[in-house]
Amino acid sequence: HVPKQAVNVHIDRLLWNVVMCGTPDALYRVVSNYTDGFQSRIALARTPDNTYTPLTDNLYVLSDRQSDRIAQVAHLLPLMQGDVVLPKLEAKGREWLEQVRLDAMKNDDRVLARQRLRGCVNAQRITCALWLCKVAESLIGRFGLSGAEKRLKLTPKLWITTLEKLQNDDMLQTFDLIADYLIDNDLYYFRERIEGAYESKNYQIGPRNRV
Repeated sequence: HVPKQAVNVHIDRLLWNVVMCGTPDALYRVVSNYTDGFQSRIALARTPDNTYTPLTDNLYVLSDRQSDRIAQVAHLLPLMQGDVVLPKLEAKGREWLEQVRLDAMKNDDRVLARQRLRGCVNAQRITCALWLCKVAESLIGRFGLSGAEKRLKLTPKLWITTLEKLQNDDMLQTFDLIADYLIDNDLYYFRERIEGAYESKNYQIGPRNRV
């Protein structure tokens, strides 16, 4: 759910996520304004540079068991509906934000300080999505696919209680890994461009005007 006051175009429930793959040039064509908030809403991942990698015939292929388990997890995920509060994940995010803020202050790194804000939210959402897959896997392991589906329908909050129990130290470390990875990629692709935008005479800080 997207609060109406958070966006200029008011969409009550935004359920649209896009996954795109391309070159850095394509990325910069999509993101041409580096300070309007769009860039910080994107979660970037890098693939290894294969420029000098030899061609191989031994490409990784999922086994039938792996493909079947992915299909089973995907089947259960739509049954998990409702709201969940994850205080330990929220606290982990605040801890990460504060550490990045202190690091940015030590180095007078304005770009790092600004990039941490939405980066934290992106990492929390991705972490929660991975946890939901773990919930599905756990339920399938305990009850089988049909049993897990039946229990989710009979006990709609079962996924919530299972998810809350996953907030252990090992699972919370997943957030740190994702958050660090996302902000590293943001800085890798956009640091110089954001710094240039800050230095531009056209860059202004002030209240937003909504039409």
